[in-house]
Amino acid sequence: MASVKVSSNYQVVIPKEARKKLGLKKGQYLYVDSVGKDKVTLTTRSPIDKYYGILKGVWTEDPVKYQRRIRKEWSARVDRS
Repeated sequence: MASVKVSSNYQVVIPKEARKKLGLKKGQYLYVDSVGKDKVTLTTRSPIDKYYGILKGVWTEDPVKYQRRIRKEWSARVDRS
């Protein structure tokens, strides 16, 4: 385990070995979470990121067109009564 020093601007440098293991790139975001009183975790993805795009292709119709179609169907049903 490597140790790092917190700078006067509260910055730390991630050791080269850790950057290589994580495959970090310049400009990439890391998510910081404090765990307990004396532990911090850094992750390359937020918990929400893993769900991004999971519903892609499920909604095939334009939402506005869908809503208009449903409204027409509904008012046609109401008019018949």
